[in-house]
Amino acid sequence: MTGLLAVWLTVASASPSAGEGDVHDLVRVDVRGTRASMAAVRSKVEALSEERRQTASRSLAWLVAHDPYTEVALALPFALEPLVAELSADHVDRLVHHDLSALQAGLADHVALLEALGVAPVAAEAPLAHPRALLAELPTRVEGLDEPTRQAIHDHSERVEAATGQVRPCPRDVHTSFPAQPWTLGMHLGGWHDALRRLEPFVTDAGARAEVEAMIALLDAHAEAAWR
Repeated sequence: MTGLLAVWLTVASASPSAGEGDVHDLVRVDVRGTRASMAAVRSKVEALSEERRQTASRSLAWLVAHDPYTEVALALPFALEPLVAELSADHVDRLVHHDLSALQAGLADHVALLEALGVAPVAAEAPLAHPRALLAELPTRVEGLDEPTRQAIHDHSERVEAATGQVRPCPRDVHTSFPAQPWTLGMHLGGWHDALRRLEPFVTDAGARAEVEAMIALLDAHAEAAWR
């Protein structure tokens, strides 16, 4: 037990920062690592020249309009952020107060990053309704993508990557049904997903727990759709 406690204290005392290691490595640490990684990506994007930011914005706008995977991936942070922001320290056990703060700050950075690249939320009666509807339509829309569109998705994703300097960590190959290689910050979405799953057992408020469970279910569905 003493050894396990020592390991936990060592991890808990670590403070991942934007300047340490690769942004992809930080995501794999914990929610604080994902938050630090997202802050680094946001800082990189906000430091871009106007020309490079416009290049990235134009290609992202095209991807949102034509690639169903990109559309739902970029809709998710806008749906999650207001719900997570409503969670207070009173809703969770004090053991996870720092995790909640990191999740809130990280999602705020995620939304700010997308807004800096010209991505805007879609109005919906309930925050999760829009991405949930997109996920329901996704298989049919993917099947309808022709080869020229798939190639264009790849080309526009490469332009965003080149303009922002933020690489896509998981190139697709012939063994996946993914239509191309969209630029979705999917590792960060996975980080928020993991953070919510770790947080859920410590949510003490019934209403807040229902919201967290709904967010986890949505991200479960997204993860299944993105990797099949």
